Amino acid sequence: MAALGRCALVATAWRALGKVTNAASRLPEQLAADFTAQGLALDAQQLLTSGMLLAPYFAREGLQGARVLLLGPDSASGYVTRAGGHDWTNHRVDDWANDDQIEVLVIADQRAVRWPKDLNRALNLIIRRQNAGRSLHLLLCNPDLIFPSAPGRYSLTAGAMAVMLESVFAIQYPERPLALQRLGKPSRPIFDEAPRPTWRLPGFGEFSSI
Repeated sequence: MAALGRCALVATAWRALGKVTNAASRLPEQLAADFTAQGLALDAQQLLTSGMLLAPYFAREGLQGARVLLLGPDSASGYVTRAGGHDWTNHRVDDWANDDQIEVLVIADQRAVRWPKDLNRALNLIIRRQNAGRSLHLLLCNPDLIFPSAPGRYSLTAGAMAVMLESVFAIQYPERPLALQRLGKPSRPIFDEAPRPTWRLPGFGEFSSI
């Protein structure tokens, strides 16, 4: 019973503190619905996802209305829209010449990314913008390299795609290294945005959400 009591306390604290997650494939309300269906009632306002970090970045850099190439599922597009960007990903998808108008590359999630077509599109966009001397904002929501996809099995994630692009430039174009801005854990931006209340639970002492 004591163990069950402690579990209940942890669950209560978890709900009160909220959850910081590297998720960027779905919006907070979609994630909250999933958590609730699994028995852990959460409100979307209690979640801080790496996709939500696009909004403060866009505001800080004055990117409202900017065209964005998004690597990830369609469900991640909501983060771009809420940040004030314009998802250009499905605009004349096979005519990369139009990509010259894109100002931001966002790697959100590995789901729905077509290999190697979508990575090739991102690669060519970066090279053309650099050759033309035009800046391009490079953002990575989820820096994780792998994730457990099944018991005893792992799969590559969005961070691995970013490392691949960075490695190509480090070898092929050493004079112009590439570095994507990492937004999610363990990078600083997501922790800068997270609330930090301090709580005391019997038997656990003080702790905060970070």
